[in-house]
Amino acid sequence: MNGDEQAVGDHWQKRARDESDFQRRIFLLPTVLERFRTWDEKHLIEMEKRCFGTLSFRADPAMHAEQFKIVNVENGEELASVGS
Repeated sequence: MNGDEQAVGDHWQKRARDESDFQRRIFLLPTVLERFRTWDEKHLIEMEKRCFGTLSFRADPAMHAEQFKIVNVENGEELASVGS
């Protein structure tokens, strides 16, 4: 596991599991999003199940392929930013 994967894993494990506030929006490069929707979709579905939450994705053409950002949908708080 590389440092970026560890940072994301730490984020999911540290928070209390409260389904009412667990909605995350993930911003990433459009080509990376396309790969998630095709090749890696089953992994994303499994992650939602394990984390008791909802993940939504938004393409951001200004991002680099190794960059992403996770935002709390409810309050707009940036929870993680990797590669910026």
